[in-house]
Amino acid sequence: MYRYLVVLLAALGIPAIQYAKVFPKEGAVLNYTWVGFSADALNGGSNVKFEVAIGYYNSPDSFNRNIMVTANSKNGMQALRLPAFGSQYTWRVLLTNPQGGLQAGSLMHFSTGFIPMVDTNHVRLHVTTADKLRKDGFLFLDFNKVLYDINGVPLWYLKPFNGAEFDRMVVRDLKLTPQHTISLIMNDVPYEIDYDCNVLWKAPNNGKISGDSLEYYHHEFTRLNNGNYMALGGENKLWTPSTPVDPATPVGTKKIAFGTVIEYNRAGEVVWSWKSSPFYEHTNIKYERTHGSEYDIHQNAFCFDEKNRALYVSFKNIDQVVKVNYPAGTIANTYSRPLFCLAHNCRKSPKGYMMIFNNNSCADNPIPKLTFFSEPASGKGPGKKIWEFDCPVLATNMHKDMKPKITNGGSLAELSDNSVFASNCSPYADIFIVTRSKKITWYAVPQQWDVEGHRWFVLPQYRASFVERASELEKVIFNR
Repeated sequence: MYRYLVVLLAALGIPAIQYAKVFPKEGAVLNYTWVGFSADALNGGSNVKFEVAIGYYNSPDSFNRNIMVTANSKNGMQALRLPAFGSQYTWRVLLTNPQGGLQAGSLMHFSTGFIPMVDTNHVRLHVTTADKLRKDGFLFLDFNKVLYDINGVPLWYLKPFNGAEFDRMVVRDLKLTPQHTISLIMNDVPYEIDYDCNVLWKAPNNGKISGDSLEYYHHEFTRLNNGNYMALGGENKLWTPSTPVDPATPVGTKKIAFGTVIEYNRAGEVVWSWKSSPFYEHTNIKYERTHGSEYDIHQNAFCFDEKNRALYVSFKNIDQVVKVNYPAGTIANTYSRPLFCLAHNCRKSPKGYMMIFNNNSCADNPIPKLTFFSEPASGKGPGKKIWEFDCPVLATNMHKDMKPKITNGGSLAELSDNSVFASNCSPYADIFIVTRSKKITWYAVPQQWDVEGHRWFVLPQYRASFVERASELEKVIFNR
């Protein structure tokens, strides 16, 4: 086919196009339908035009009759949304050089993969309230392992890597990094990947901080603005309270799963770490729940204020969010009830206040809340609640009279217009955007089809992350 095209162009006096790099590569199977097309011309041409047809074609005539997407580009790069997963595609490049001559590339082929999670007849993000003013908006759902647009259309899925099978990939905290990559925890190990799911970085998991064979990573993993990586880890130590708390448990015989925070550089070297055990192992802390025979402090979230050099760490089972001086590692302040009850996600607003996904599980009516509070000007003492919102739980398939004592997960983030994006905690599944005046502008529920029951049932996530602008995702698409 290529020889035929070159001969035809030569007969017409049109030079054939030559490229140093072309993407998608011939025969590629992509895990997304938002595709970054690129072609670096060697001929010095400009004004590239991309043409795409659904289907596999070797004949220019057949291809020309089925072109469905076209786009012009001045830099040889263009991100295009294609209609379907599980489809074959044919594409080519047309280029107009400064002399006005036409250069045409050969026909190239790729396909998009397909898994049940992107089959909207099987799994869907059901949008019940559409945001009429927001032009862009995309969200990663970590348990689904899928990126959706704000209309509920799947655009990307997490392709299995590191030898794992899709159904055996337990994923948490799937989100973008400041470096235009993707970070996640998969099967208890933090990874950084690119858009094509190539592994760019993997946490060492060597037990240097825990003192064990593993670091016991969990809950949250973030790449920092400075390029380093920060992750939550675990450390199992004996609990030796200052006075006996449980007569049936002698002092020094009960182990506690204490939390750690580890900062790595690109080489996987520990550049900083923090342990909660020195602050809690000798105290009479009260636990809200236990796991089998062992207690669990249940460290479950952190946020790092790089500008002000402060780390905030959430501990669900002791009902605290602690502020840690960085790099000293000393505790600057502690926040707890009545600001929140069993927090699951802590964030620092650019305006300086704290944002908590408040599981609220110790209340008589344990409906989760979004809670904002300001920190004391003196640096010590309790925070002051400045805004709170009762999360909707309309989508739950639980009976309305059921009141779970413990809920899991939940996340929130402040958007650029000061509205709040939130993902409800399990067993609830509602995901929504709410204004500071408490008006819900967008609302959706992840659902899965029950073949036997002939109904949709809710599919709770651990966390969801929001991307406001298409330009942010395009940086990830082309960051190969």
